[in-house]
Amino acid sequence: MSGLATRKVLAVTLVLSSVVALGACRREAPPAPSSGPAASAQPPQSAESKARVLRLLAGGEVATALPLVDVSEGKTFDPELRDRIAPLVTVPYPKLRVGEVKVVGDLPDMVVRRVMRQNFGRFRLCYEEGLARKDDLKGEVILEFTINPAGTPQMSKASGTLEDRAVIDCVGKGLREVAFPERPSGNVKVTFPIQFSKE
Repeated sequence: MSGLATRKVLAVTLVLSSVVALGACRREAPPAPSSGPAASAQPPQSAESKARVLRLLAGGEVATALPLVDVSEGKTFDPELRDRIAPLVTVPYPKLRVGEVKVVGDLPDMVVRRVMRQNFGRFRLCYEEGLARKDDLKGEVILEFTINPAGTPQMSKASGTLEDRAVIDCVGKGLREVAFPERPSGNVKVTFPIQFSKE
């Protein structure tokens, strides 16, 4: 092969090598990272969407008139989807009702009722423990006690129609934590019935 032919072959080889290398660089080069607020911005809204938002902000359109659509184009918002996936379960809240209260002494009836109602949380907890053992548990617990001048209740009797002795005893023990107003002297005798039910 002559010198001229050799130089032509080398020139063509160099050109082809450069083209191949350039193509490989373009394939392997990672995309340049974008920065700034434009990189994280959402796709621009349509002119109609912007106009509806502006009308809503100006008070010219109520929110209920806006279409309910998902962020994914072509998918309609389903307001009942949450209830189907995770239905709301209503759990009955235990009810405590006061029966006929009898107070003998110099402490007003409504003061005894108020203090006892403020402590219904501890009595309700006793009942909830009983419901865990028997789902349809209900009935009445009658507390008969004496309040001394220091405001401390002294148990005399805890009874009732509630068919769970553990709950009755628990309510009686809870009464020991109740504090009534102090008085100069004299004891107050109280009969305090509480009716327990799930509804």
